[in-house]
Amino acid sequence: MDRRSERNEYGARANVNHNTKNGLFTFSLNLAPRLVKSKLADWHVFHYAIEANPTSPIYDPANPTRYFSFLGQRADKNPVEIINTELDDHEYKLLDWDATVKLNILPGLSTQVTYSDQYIGGVGAYFTPSTNNKTNRSEASRSYNQVEKNAVEWLGNYIKSFGDHNLKAMVGYSWQKITNSGFSAANKMFPNDGTTYNAIGQGEWGLEEGHDGTNSYKNDSKLIAFFGRINYDYMGKYLLTASLRYEGSSKFGINNKWGYFPAVSAGWRLSQEDFLKGASGWLNDLKLRADFGITGNQDFGSYMSMNTMTGFGQYYYKGKFFTVWGASKNVNPDLRWEKGINWNIGVDFAMFGNRFSGSLNYFNRTQKDLLGDYNVSVPPYLFSTTFVNVGTMKNSGVEIELKGTVVETKDFSYNTSLIGSTMDNRFVSFSNQEYEGQKYYYVAPTEDPFPFHYLQRIKEGERIGNFYMWKHAGFNSSGEWIIYDKDGEYKAGMDGVDEDMYIVGNGLPKYTASWSNYLRYKNLSLNLYFRGAFGFHIFNVHEFYYGIPGMTSNVLKKAFTKNANITENPLVCDYFIERGDYLKLDLVSFGYTLNLNSKYIDSIKFSLSGKNLLTLTAFTGVDPSTYSINGLTPGATGSRNYYPTCRQFIAGLQISF
Repeated sequence: MDRRSERNEYGARANVNHNTKNGLFTFSLNLAPRLVKSKLADWHVFHYAIEANPTSPIYDPANPTRYFSFLGQRADKNPVEIINTELDDHEYKLLDWDATVKLNILPGLSTQVTYSDQYIGGVGAYFTPSTNNKTNRSEASRSYNQVEKNAVEWLGNYIKSFGDHNLKAMVGYSWQKITNSGFSAANKMFPNDGTTYNAIGQGEWGLEEGHDGTNSYKNDSKLIAFFGRINYDYMGKYLLTASLRYEGSSKFGINNKWGYFPAVSAGWRLSQEDFLKGASGWLNDLKLRADFGITGNQDFGSYMSMNTMTGFGQYYYKGKFFTVWGASKNVNPDLRWEKGINWNIGVDFAMFGNRFSGSLNYFNRTQKDLLGDYNVSVPPYLFSTTFVNVGTMKNSGVEIELKGTVVETKDFSYNTSLIGSTMDNRFVSFSNQEYEGQKYYYVAPTEDPFPFHYLQRIKEGERIGNFYMWKHAGFNSSGEWIIYDKDGEYKAGMDGVDEDMYIVGNGLPKYTASWSNYLRYKNLSLNLYFRGAFGFHIFNVHEFYYGIPGMTSNVLKKAFTKNANITENPLVCDYFIERGDYLKLDLVSFGYTLNLNSKYIDSIKFSLSGKNLLTLTAFTGVDPSTYSINGLTPGATGSRNYYPTCRQFIAGLQISF
């Protein structure tokens, strides 16, 4: 654990609600300020500590006031020096507030307006002293970043029942603006280290050498939507919902700023049908449901479709330097919404007096017009890549949830819930009629040894997360790598080419699950939470970097046991692929409630909890849960930097008035 890392958070919340006596108007105000102060950890120190020569001293024997220099080692920085001398401080001020005015016009007819504002202001400061053995000069920077989100939403609601027919209708309008701005300044070579990052302007790097370490930015985006929704049900037995959003974003090209996003869902409560009346003694609810909808994504930076300008260095003319300005990227007036087409079919049930319930759901999601940079010809384009809508990706799977009240008495109860899912995620295409992409892309690069390699390949029609590398066949008598070539014959590892690679595993779990257990005995409570991922592989990056005896850094024990006879540098092959399945006891929480029922205090609750207490796995590397199982590179990382998981113990006191 990086002992320098620290986080202190202070917050408050206030809610104000007011109703007129006749119920015509209601008003609500919510206010939530927060202050966060943190000292960030440097993930690099962990791999520096692993790689460092274990016989190297922390302090310089010739000068005990200075740290020992690790220059010349694979770990070229002293990790203790980094933790004790470098500063990386941050402070955030956050304010969320919203206000709503509601007018109840007639029974079942109302309208309301909500205004909300979210402000985040962050200050960052970094400093490394002149005693740093890597650079031998002091460096400091300060930055200020601000995000403000303003939003207005109007809603009109209508509720009406006509006998057994029930209708709910809603129309609305929303407007949102997000503004980002910031400023930063950096300098080096300060007269002394005592001022740390509080005298940025005094550095010789800027004063005497003429460097400019300042930067600033500002951008904004707007999102506007008109929307409506209708809910209808007949006797609570047949249910239908339909909605439509017409949404526009300033981020898109002038030809495609707006998009339509419809959705429809239907449900059938079979438990109310006559043919299931005989099961009413044990079946409380049984409902079939299905839905279809289209969603939009605009999660990318502002001005990507526009012709923006940027500086391209300086040139000297008549005794002066002038900044060269020009277009920063290709214009794309046709940039449009990335759309997700979603299908879901499911069943919900409850039985035995609602003591046992659950749901089963199948989902299918196709994401079209994926946003990304694609290669284009120069000319006619100014630049070799353009931000466009091209790719198609498909996700599908099954989700199941089961809940049960196993025991329920006056003094003792036990409730449990199990959630599980499967996932299949693959790219359908990287191309369309206008833009031709590659058939595959290599991802998750290694950091060393040279030449660098990639751990995974994303290819059209294949599952995301495929490890694509050489297949290990053994070692020769000299301890050198042997692989299988494309024809399944033996081949020296150093002679391997891309055509010899195979799909040797996948980092996307086939199954994920969580299991919650809540037990109560009188005023005592116990909560146990397990989670796990199963049916996937991990590339053991730490054995790859530190498990081979020929590496010049400190090595793992494996280098002198399992891998003792290997004489070459590590090879990117399935020798380092392992099953990543794990089951983790993620949370244990114990509580005791003291009911006082006094004039001033209603109750006091004492709690003690522990997180990350136990992990069961056959994986021989670090905690497998530190490897991401989402995104485009599940189960794979070529980086040595990671923050180890740690156990946490928290004591709490809650007083209710």
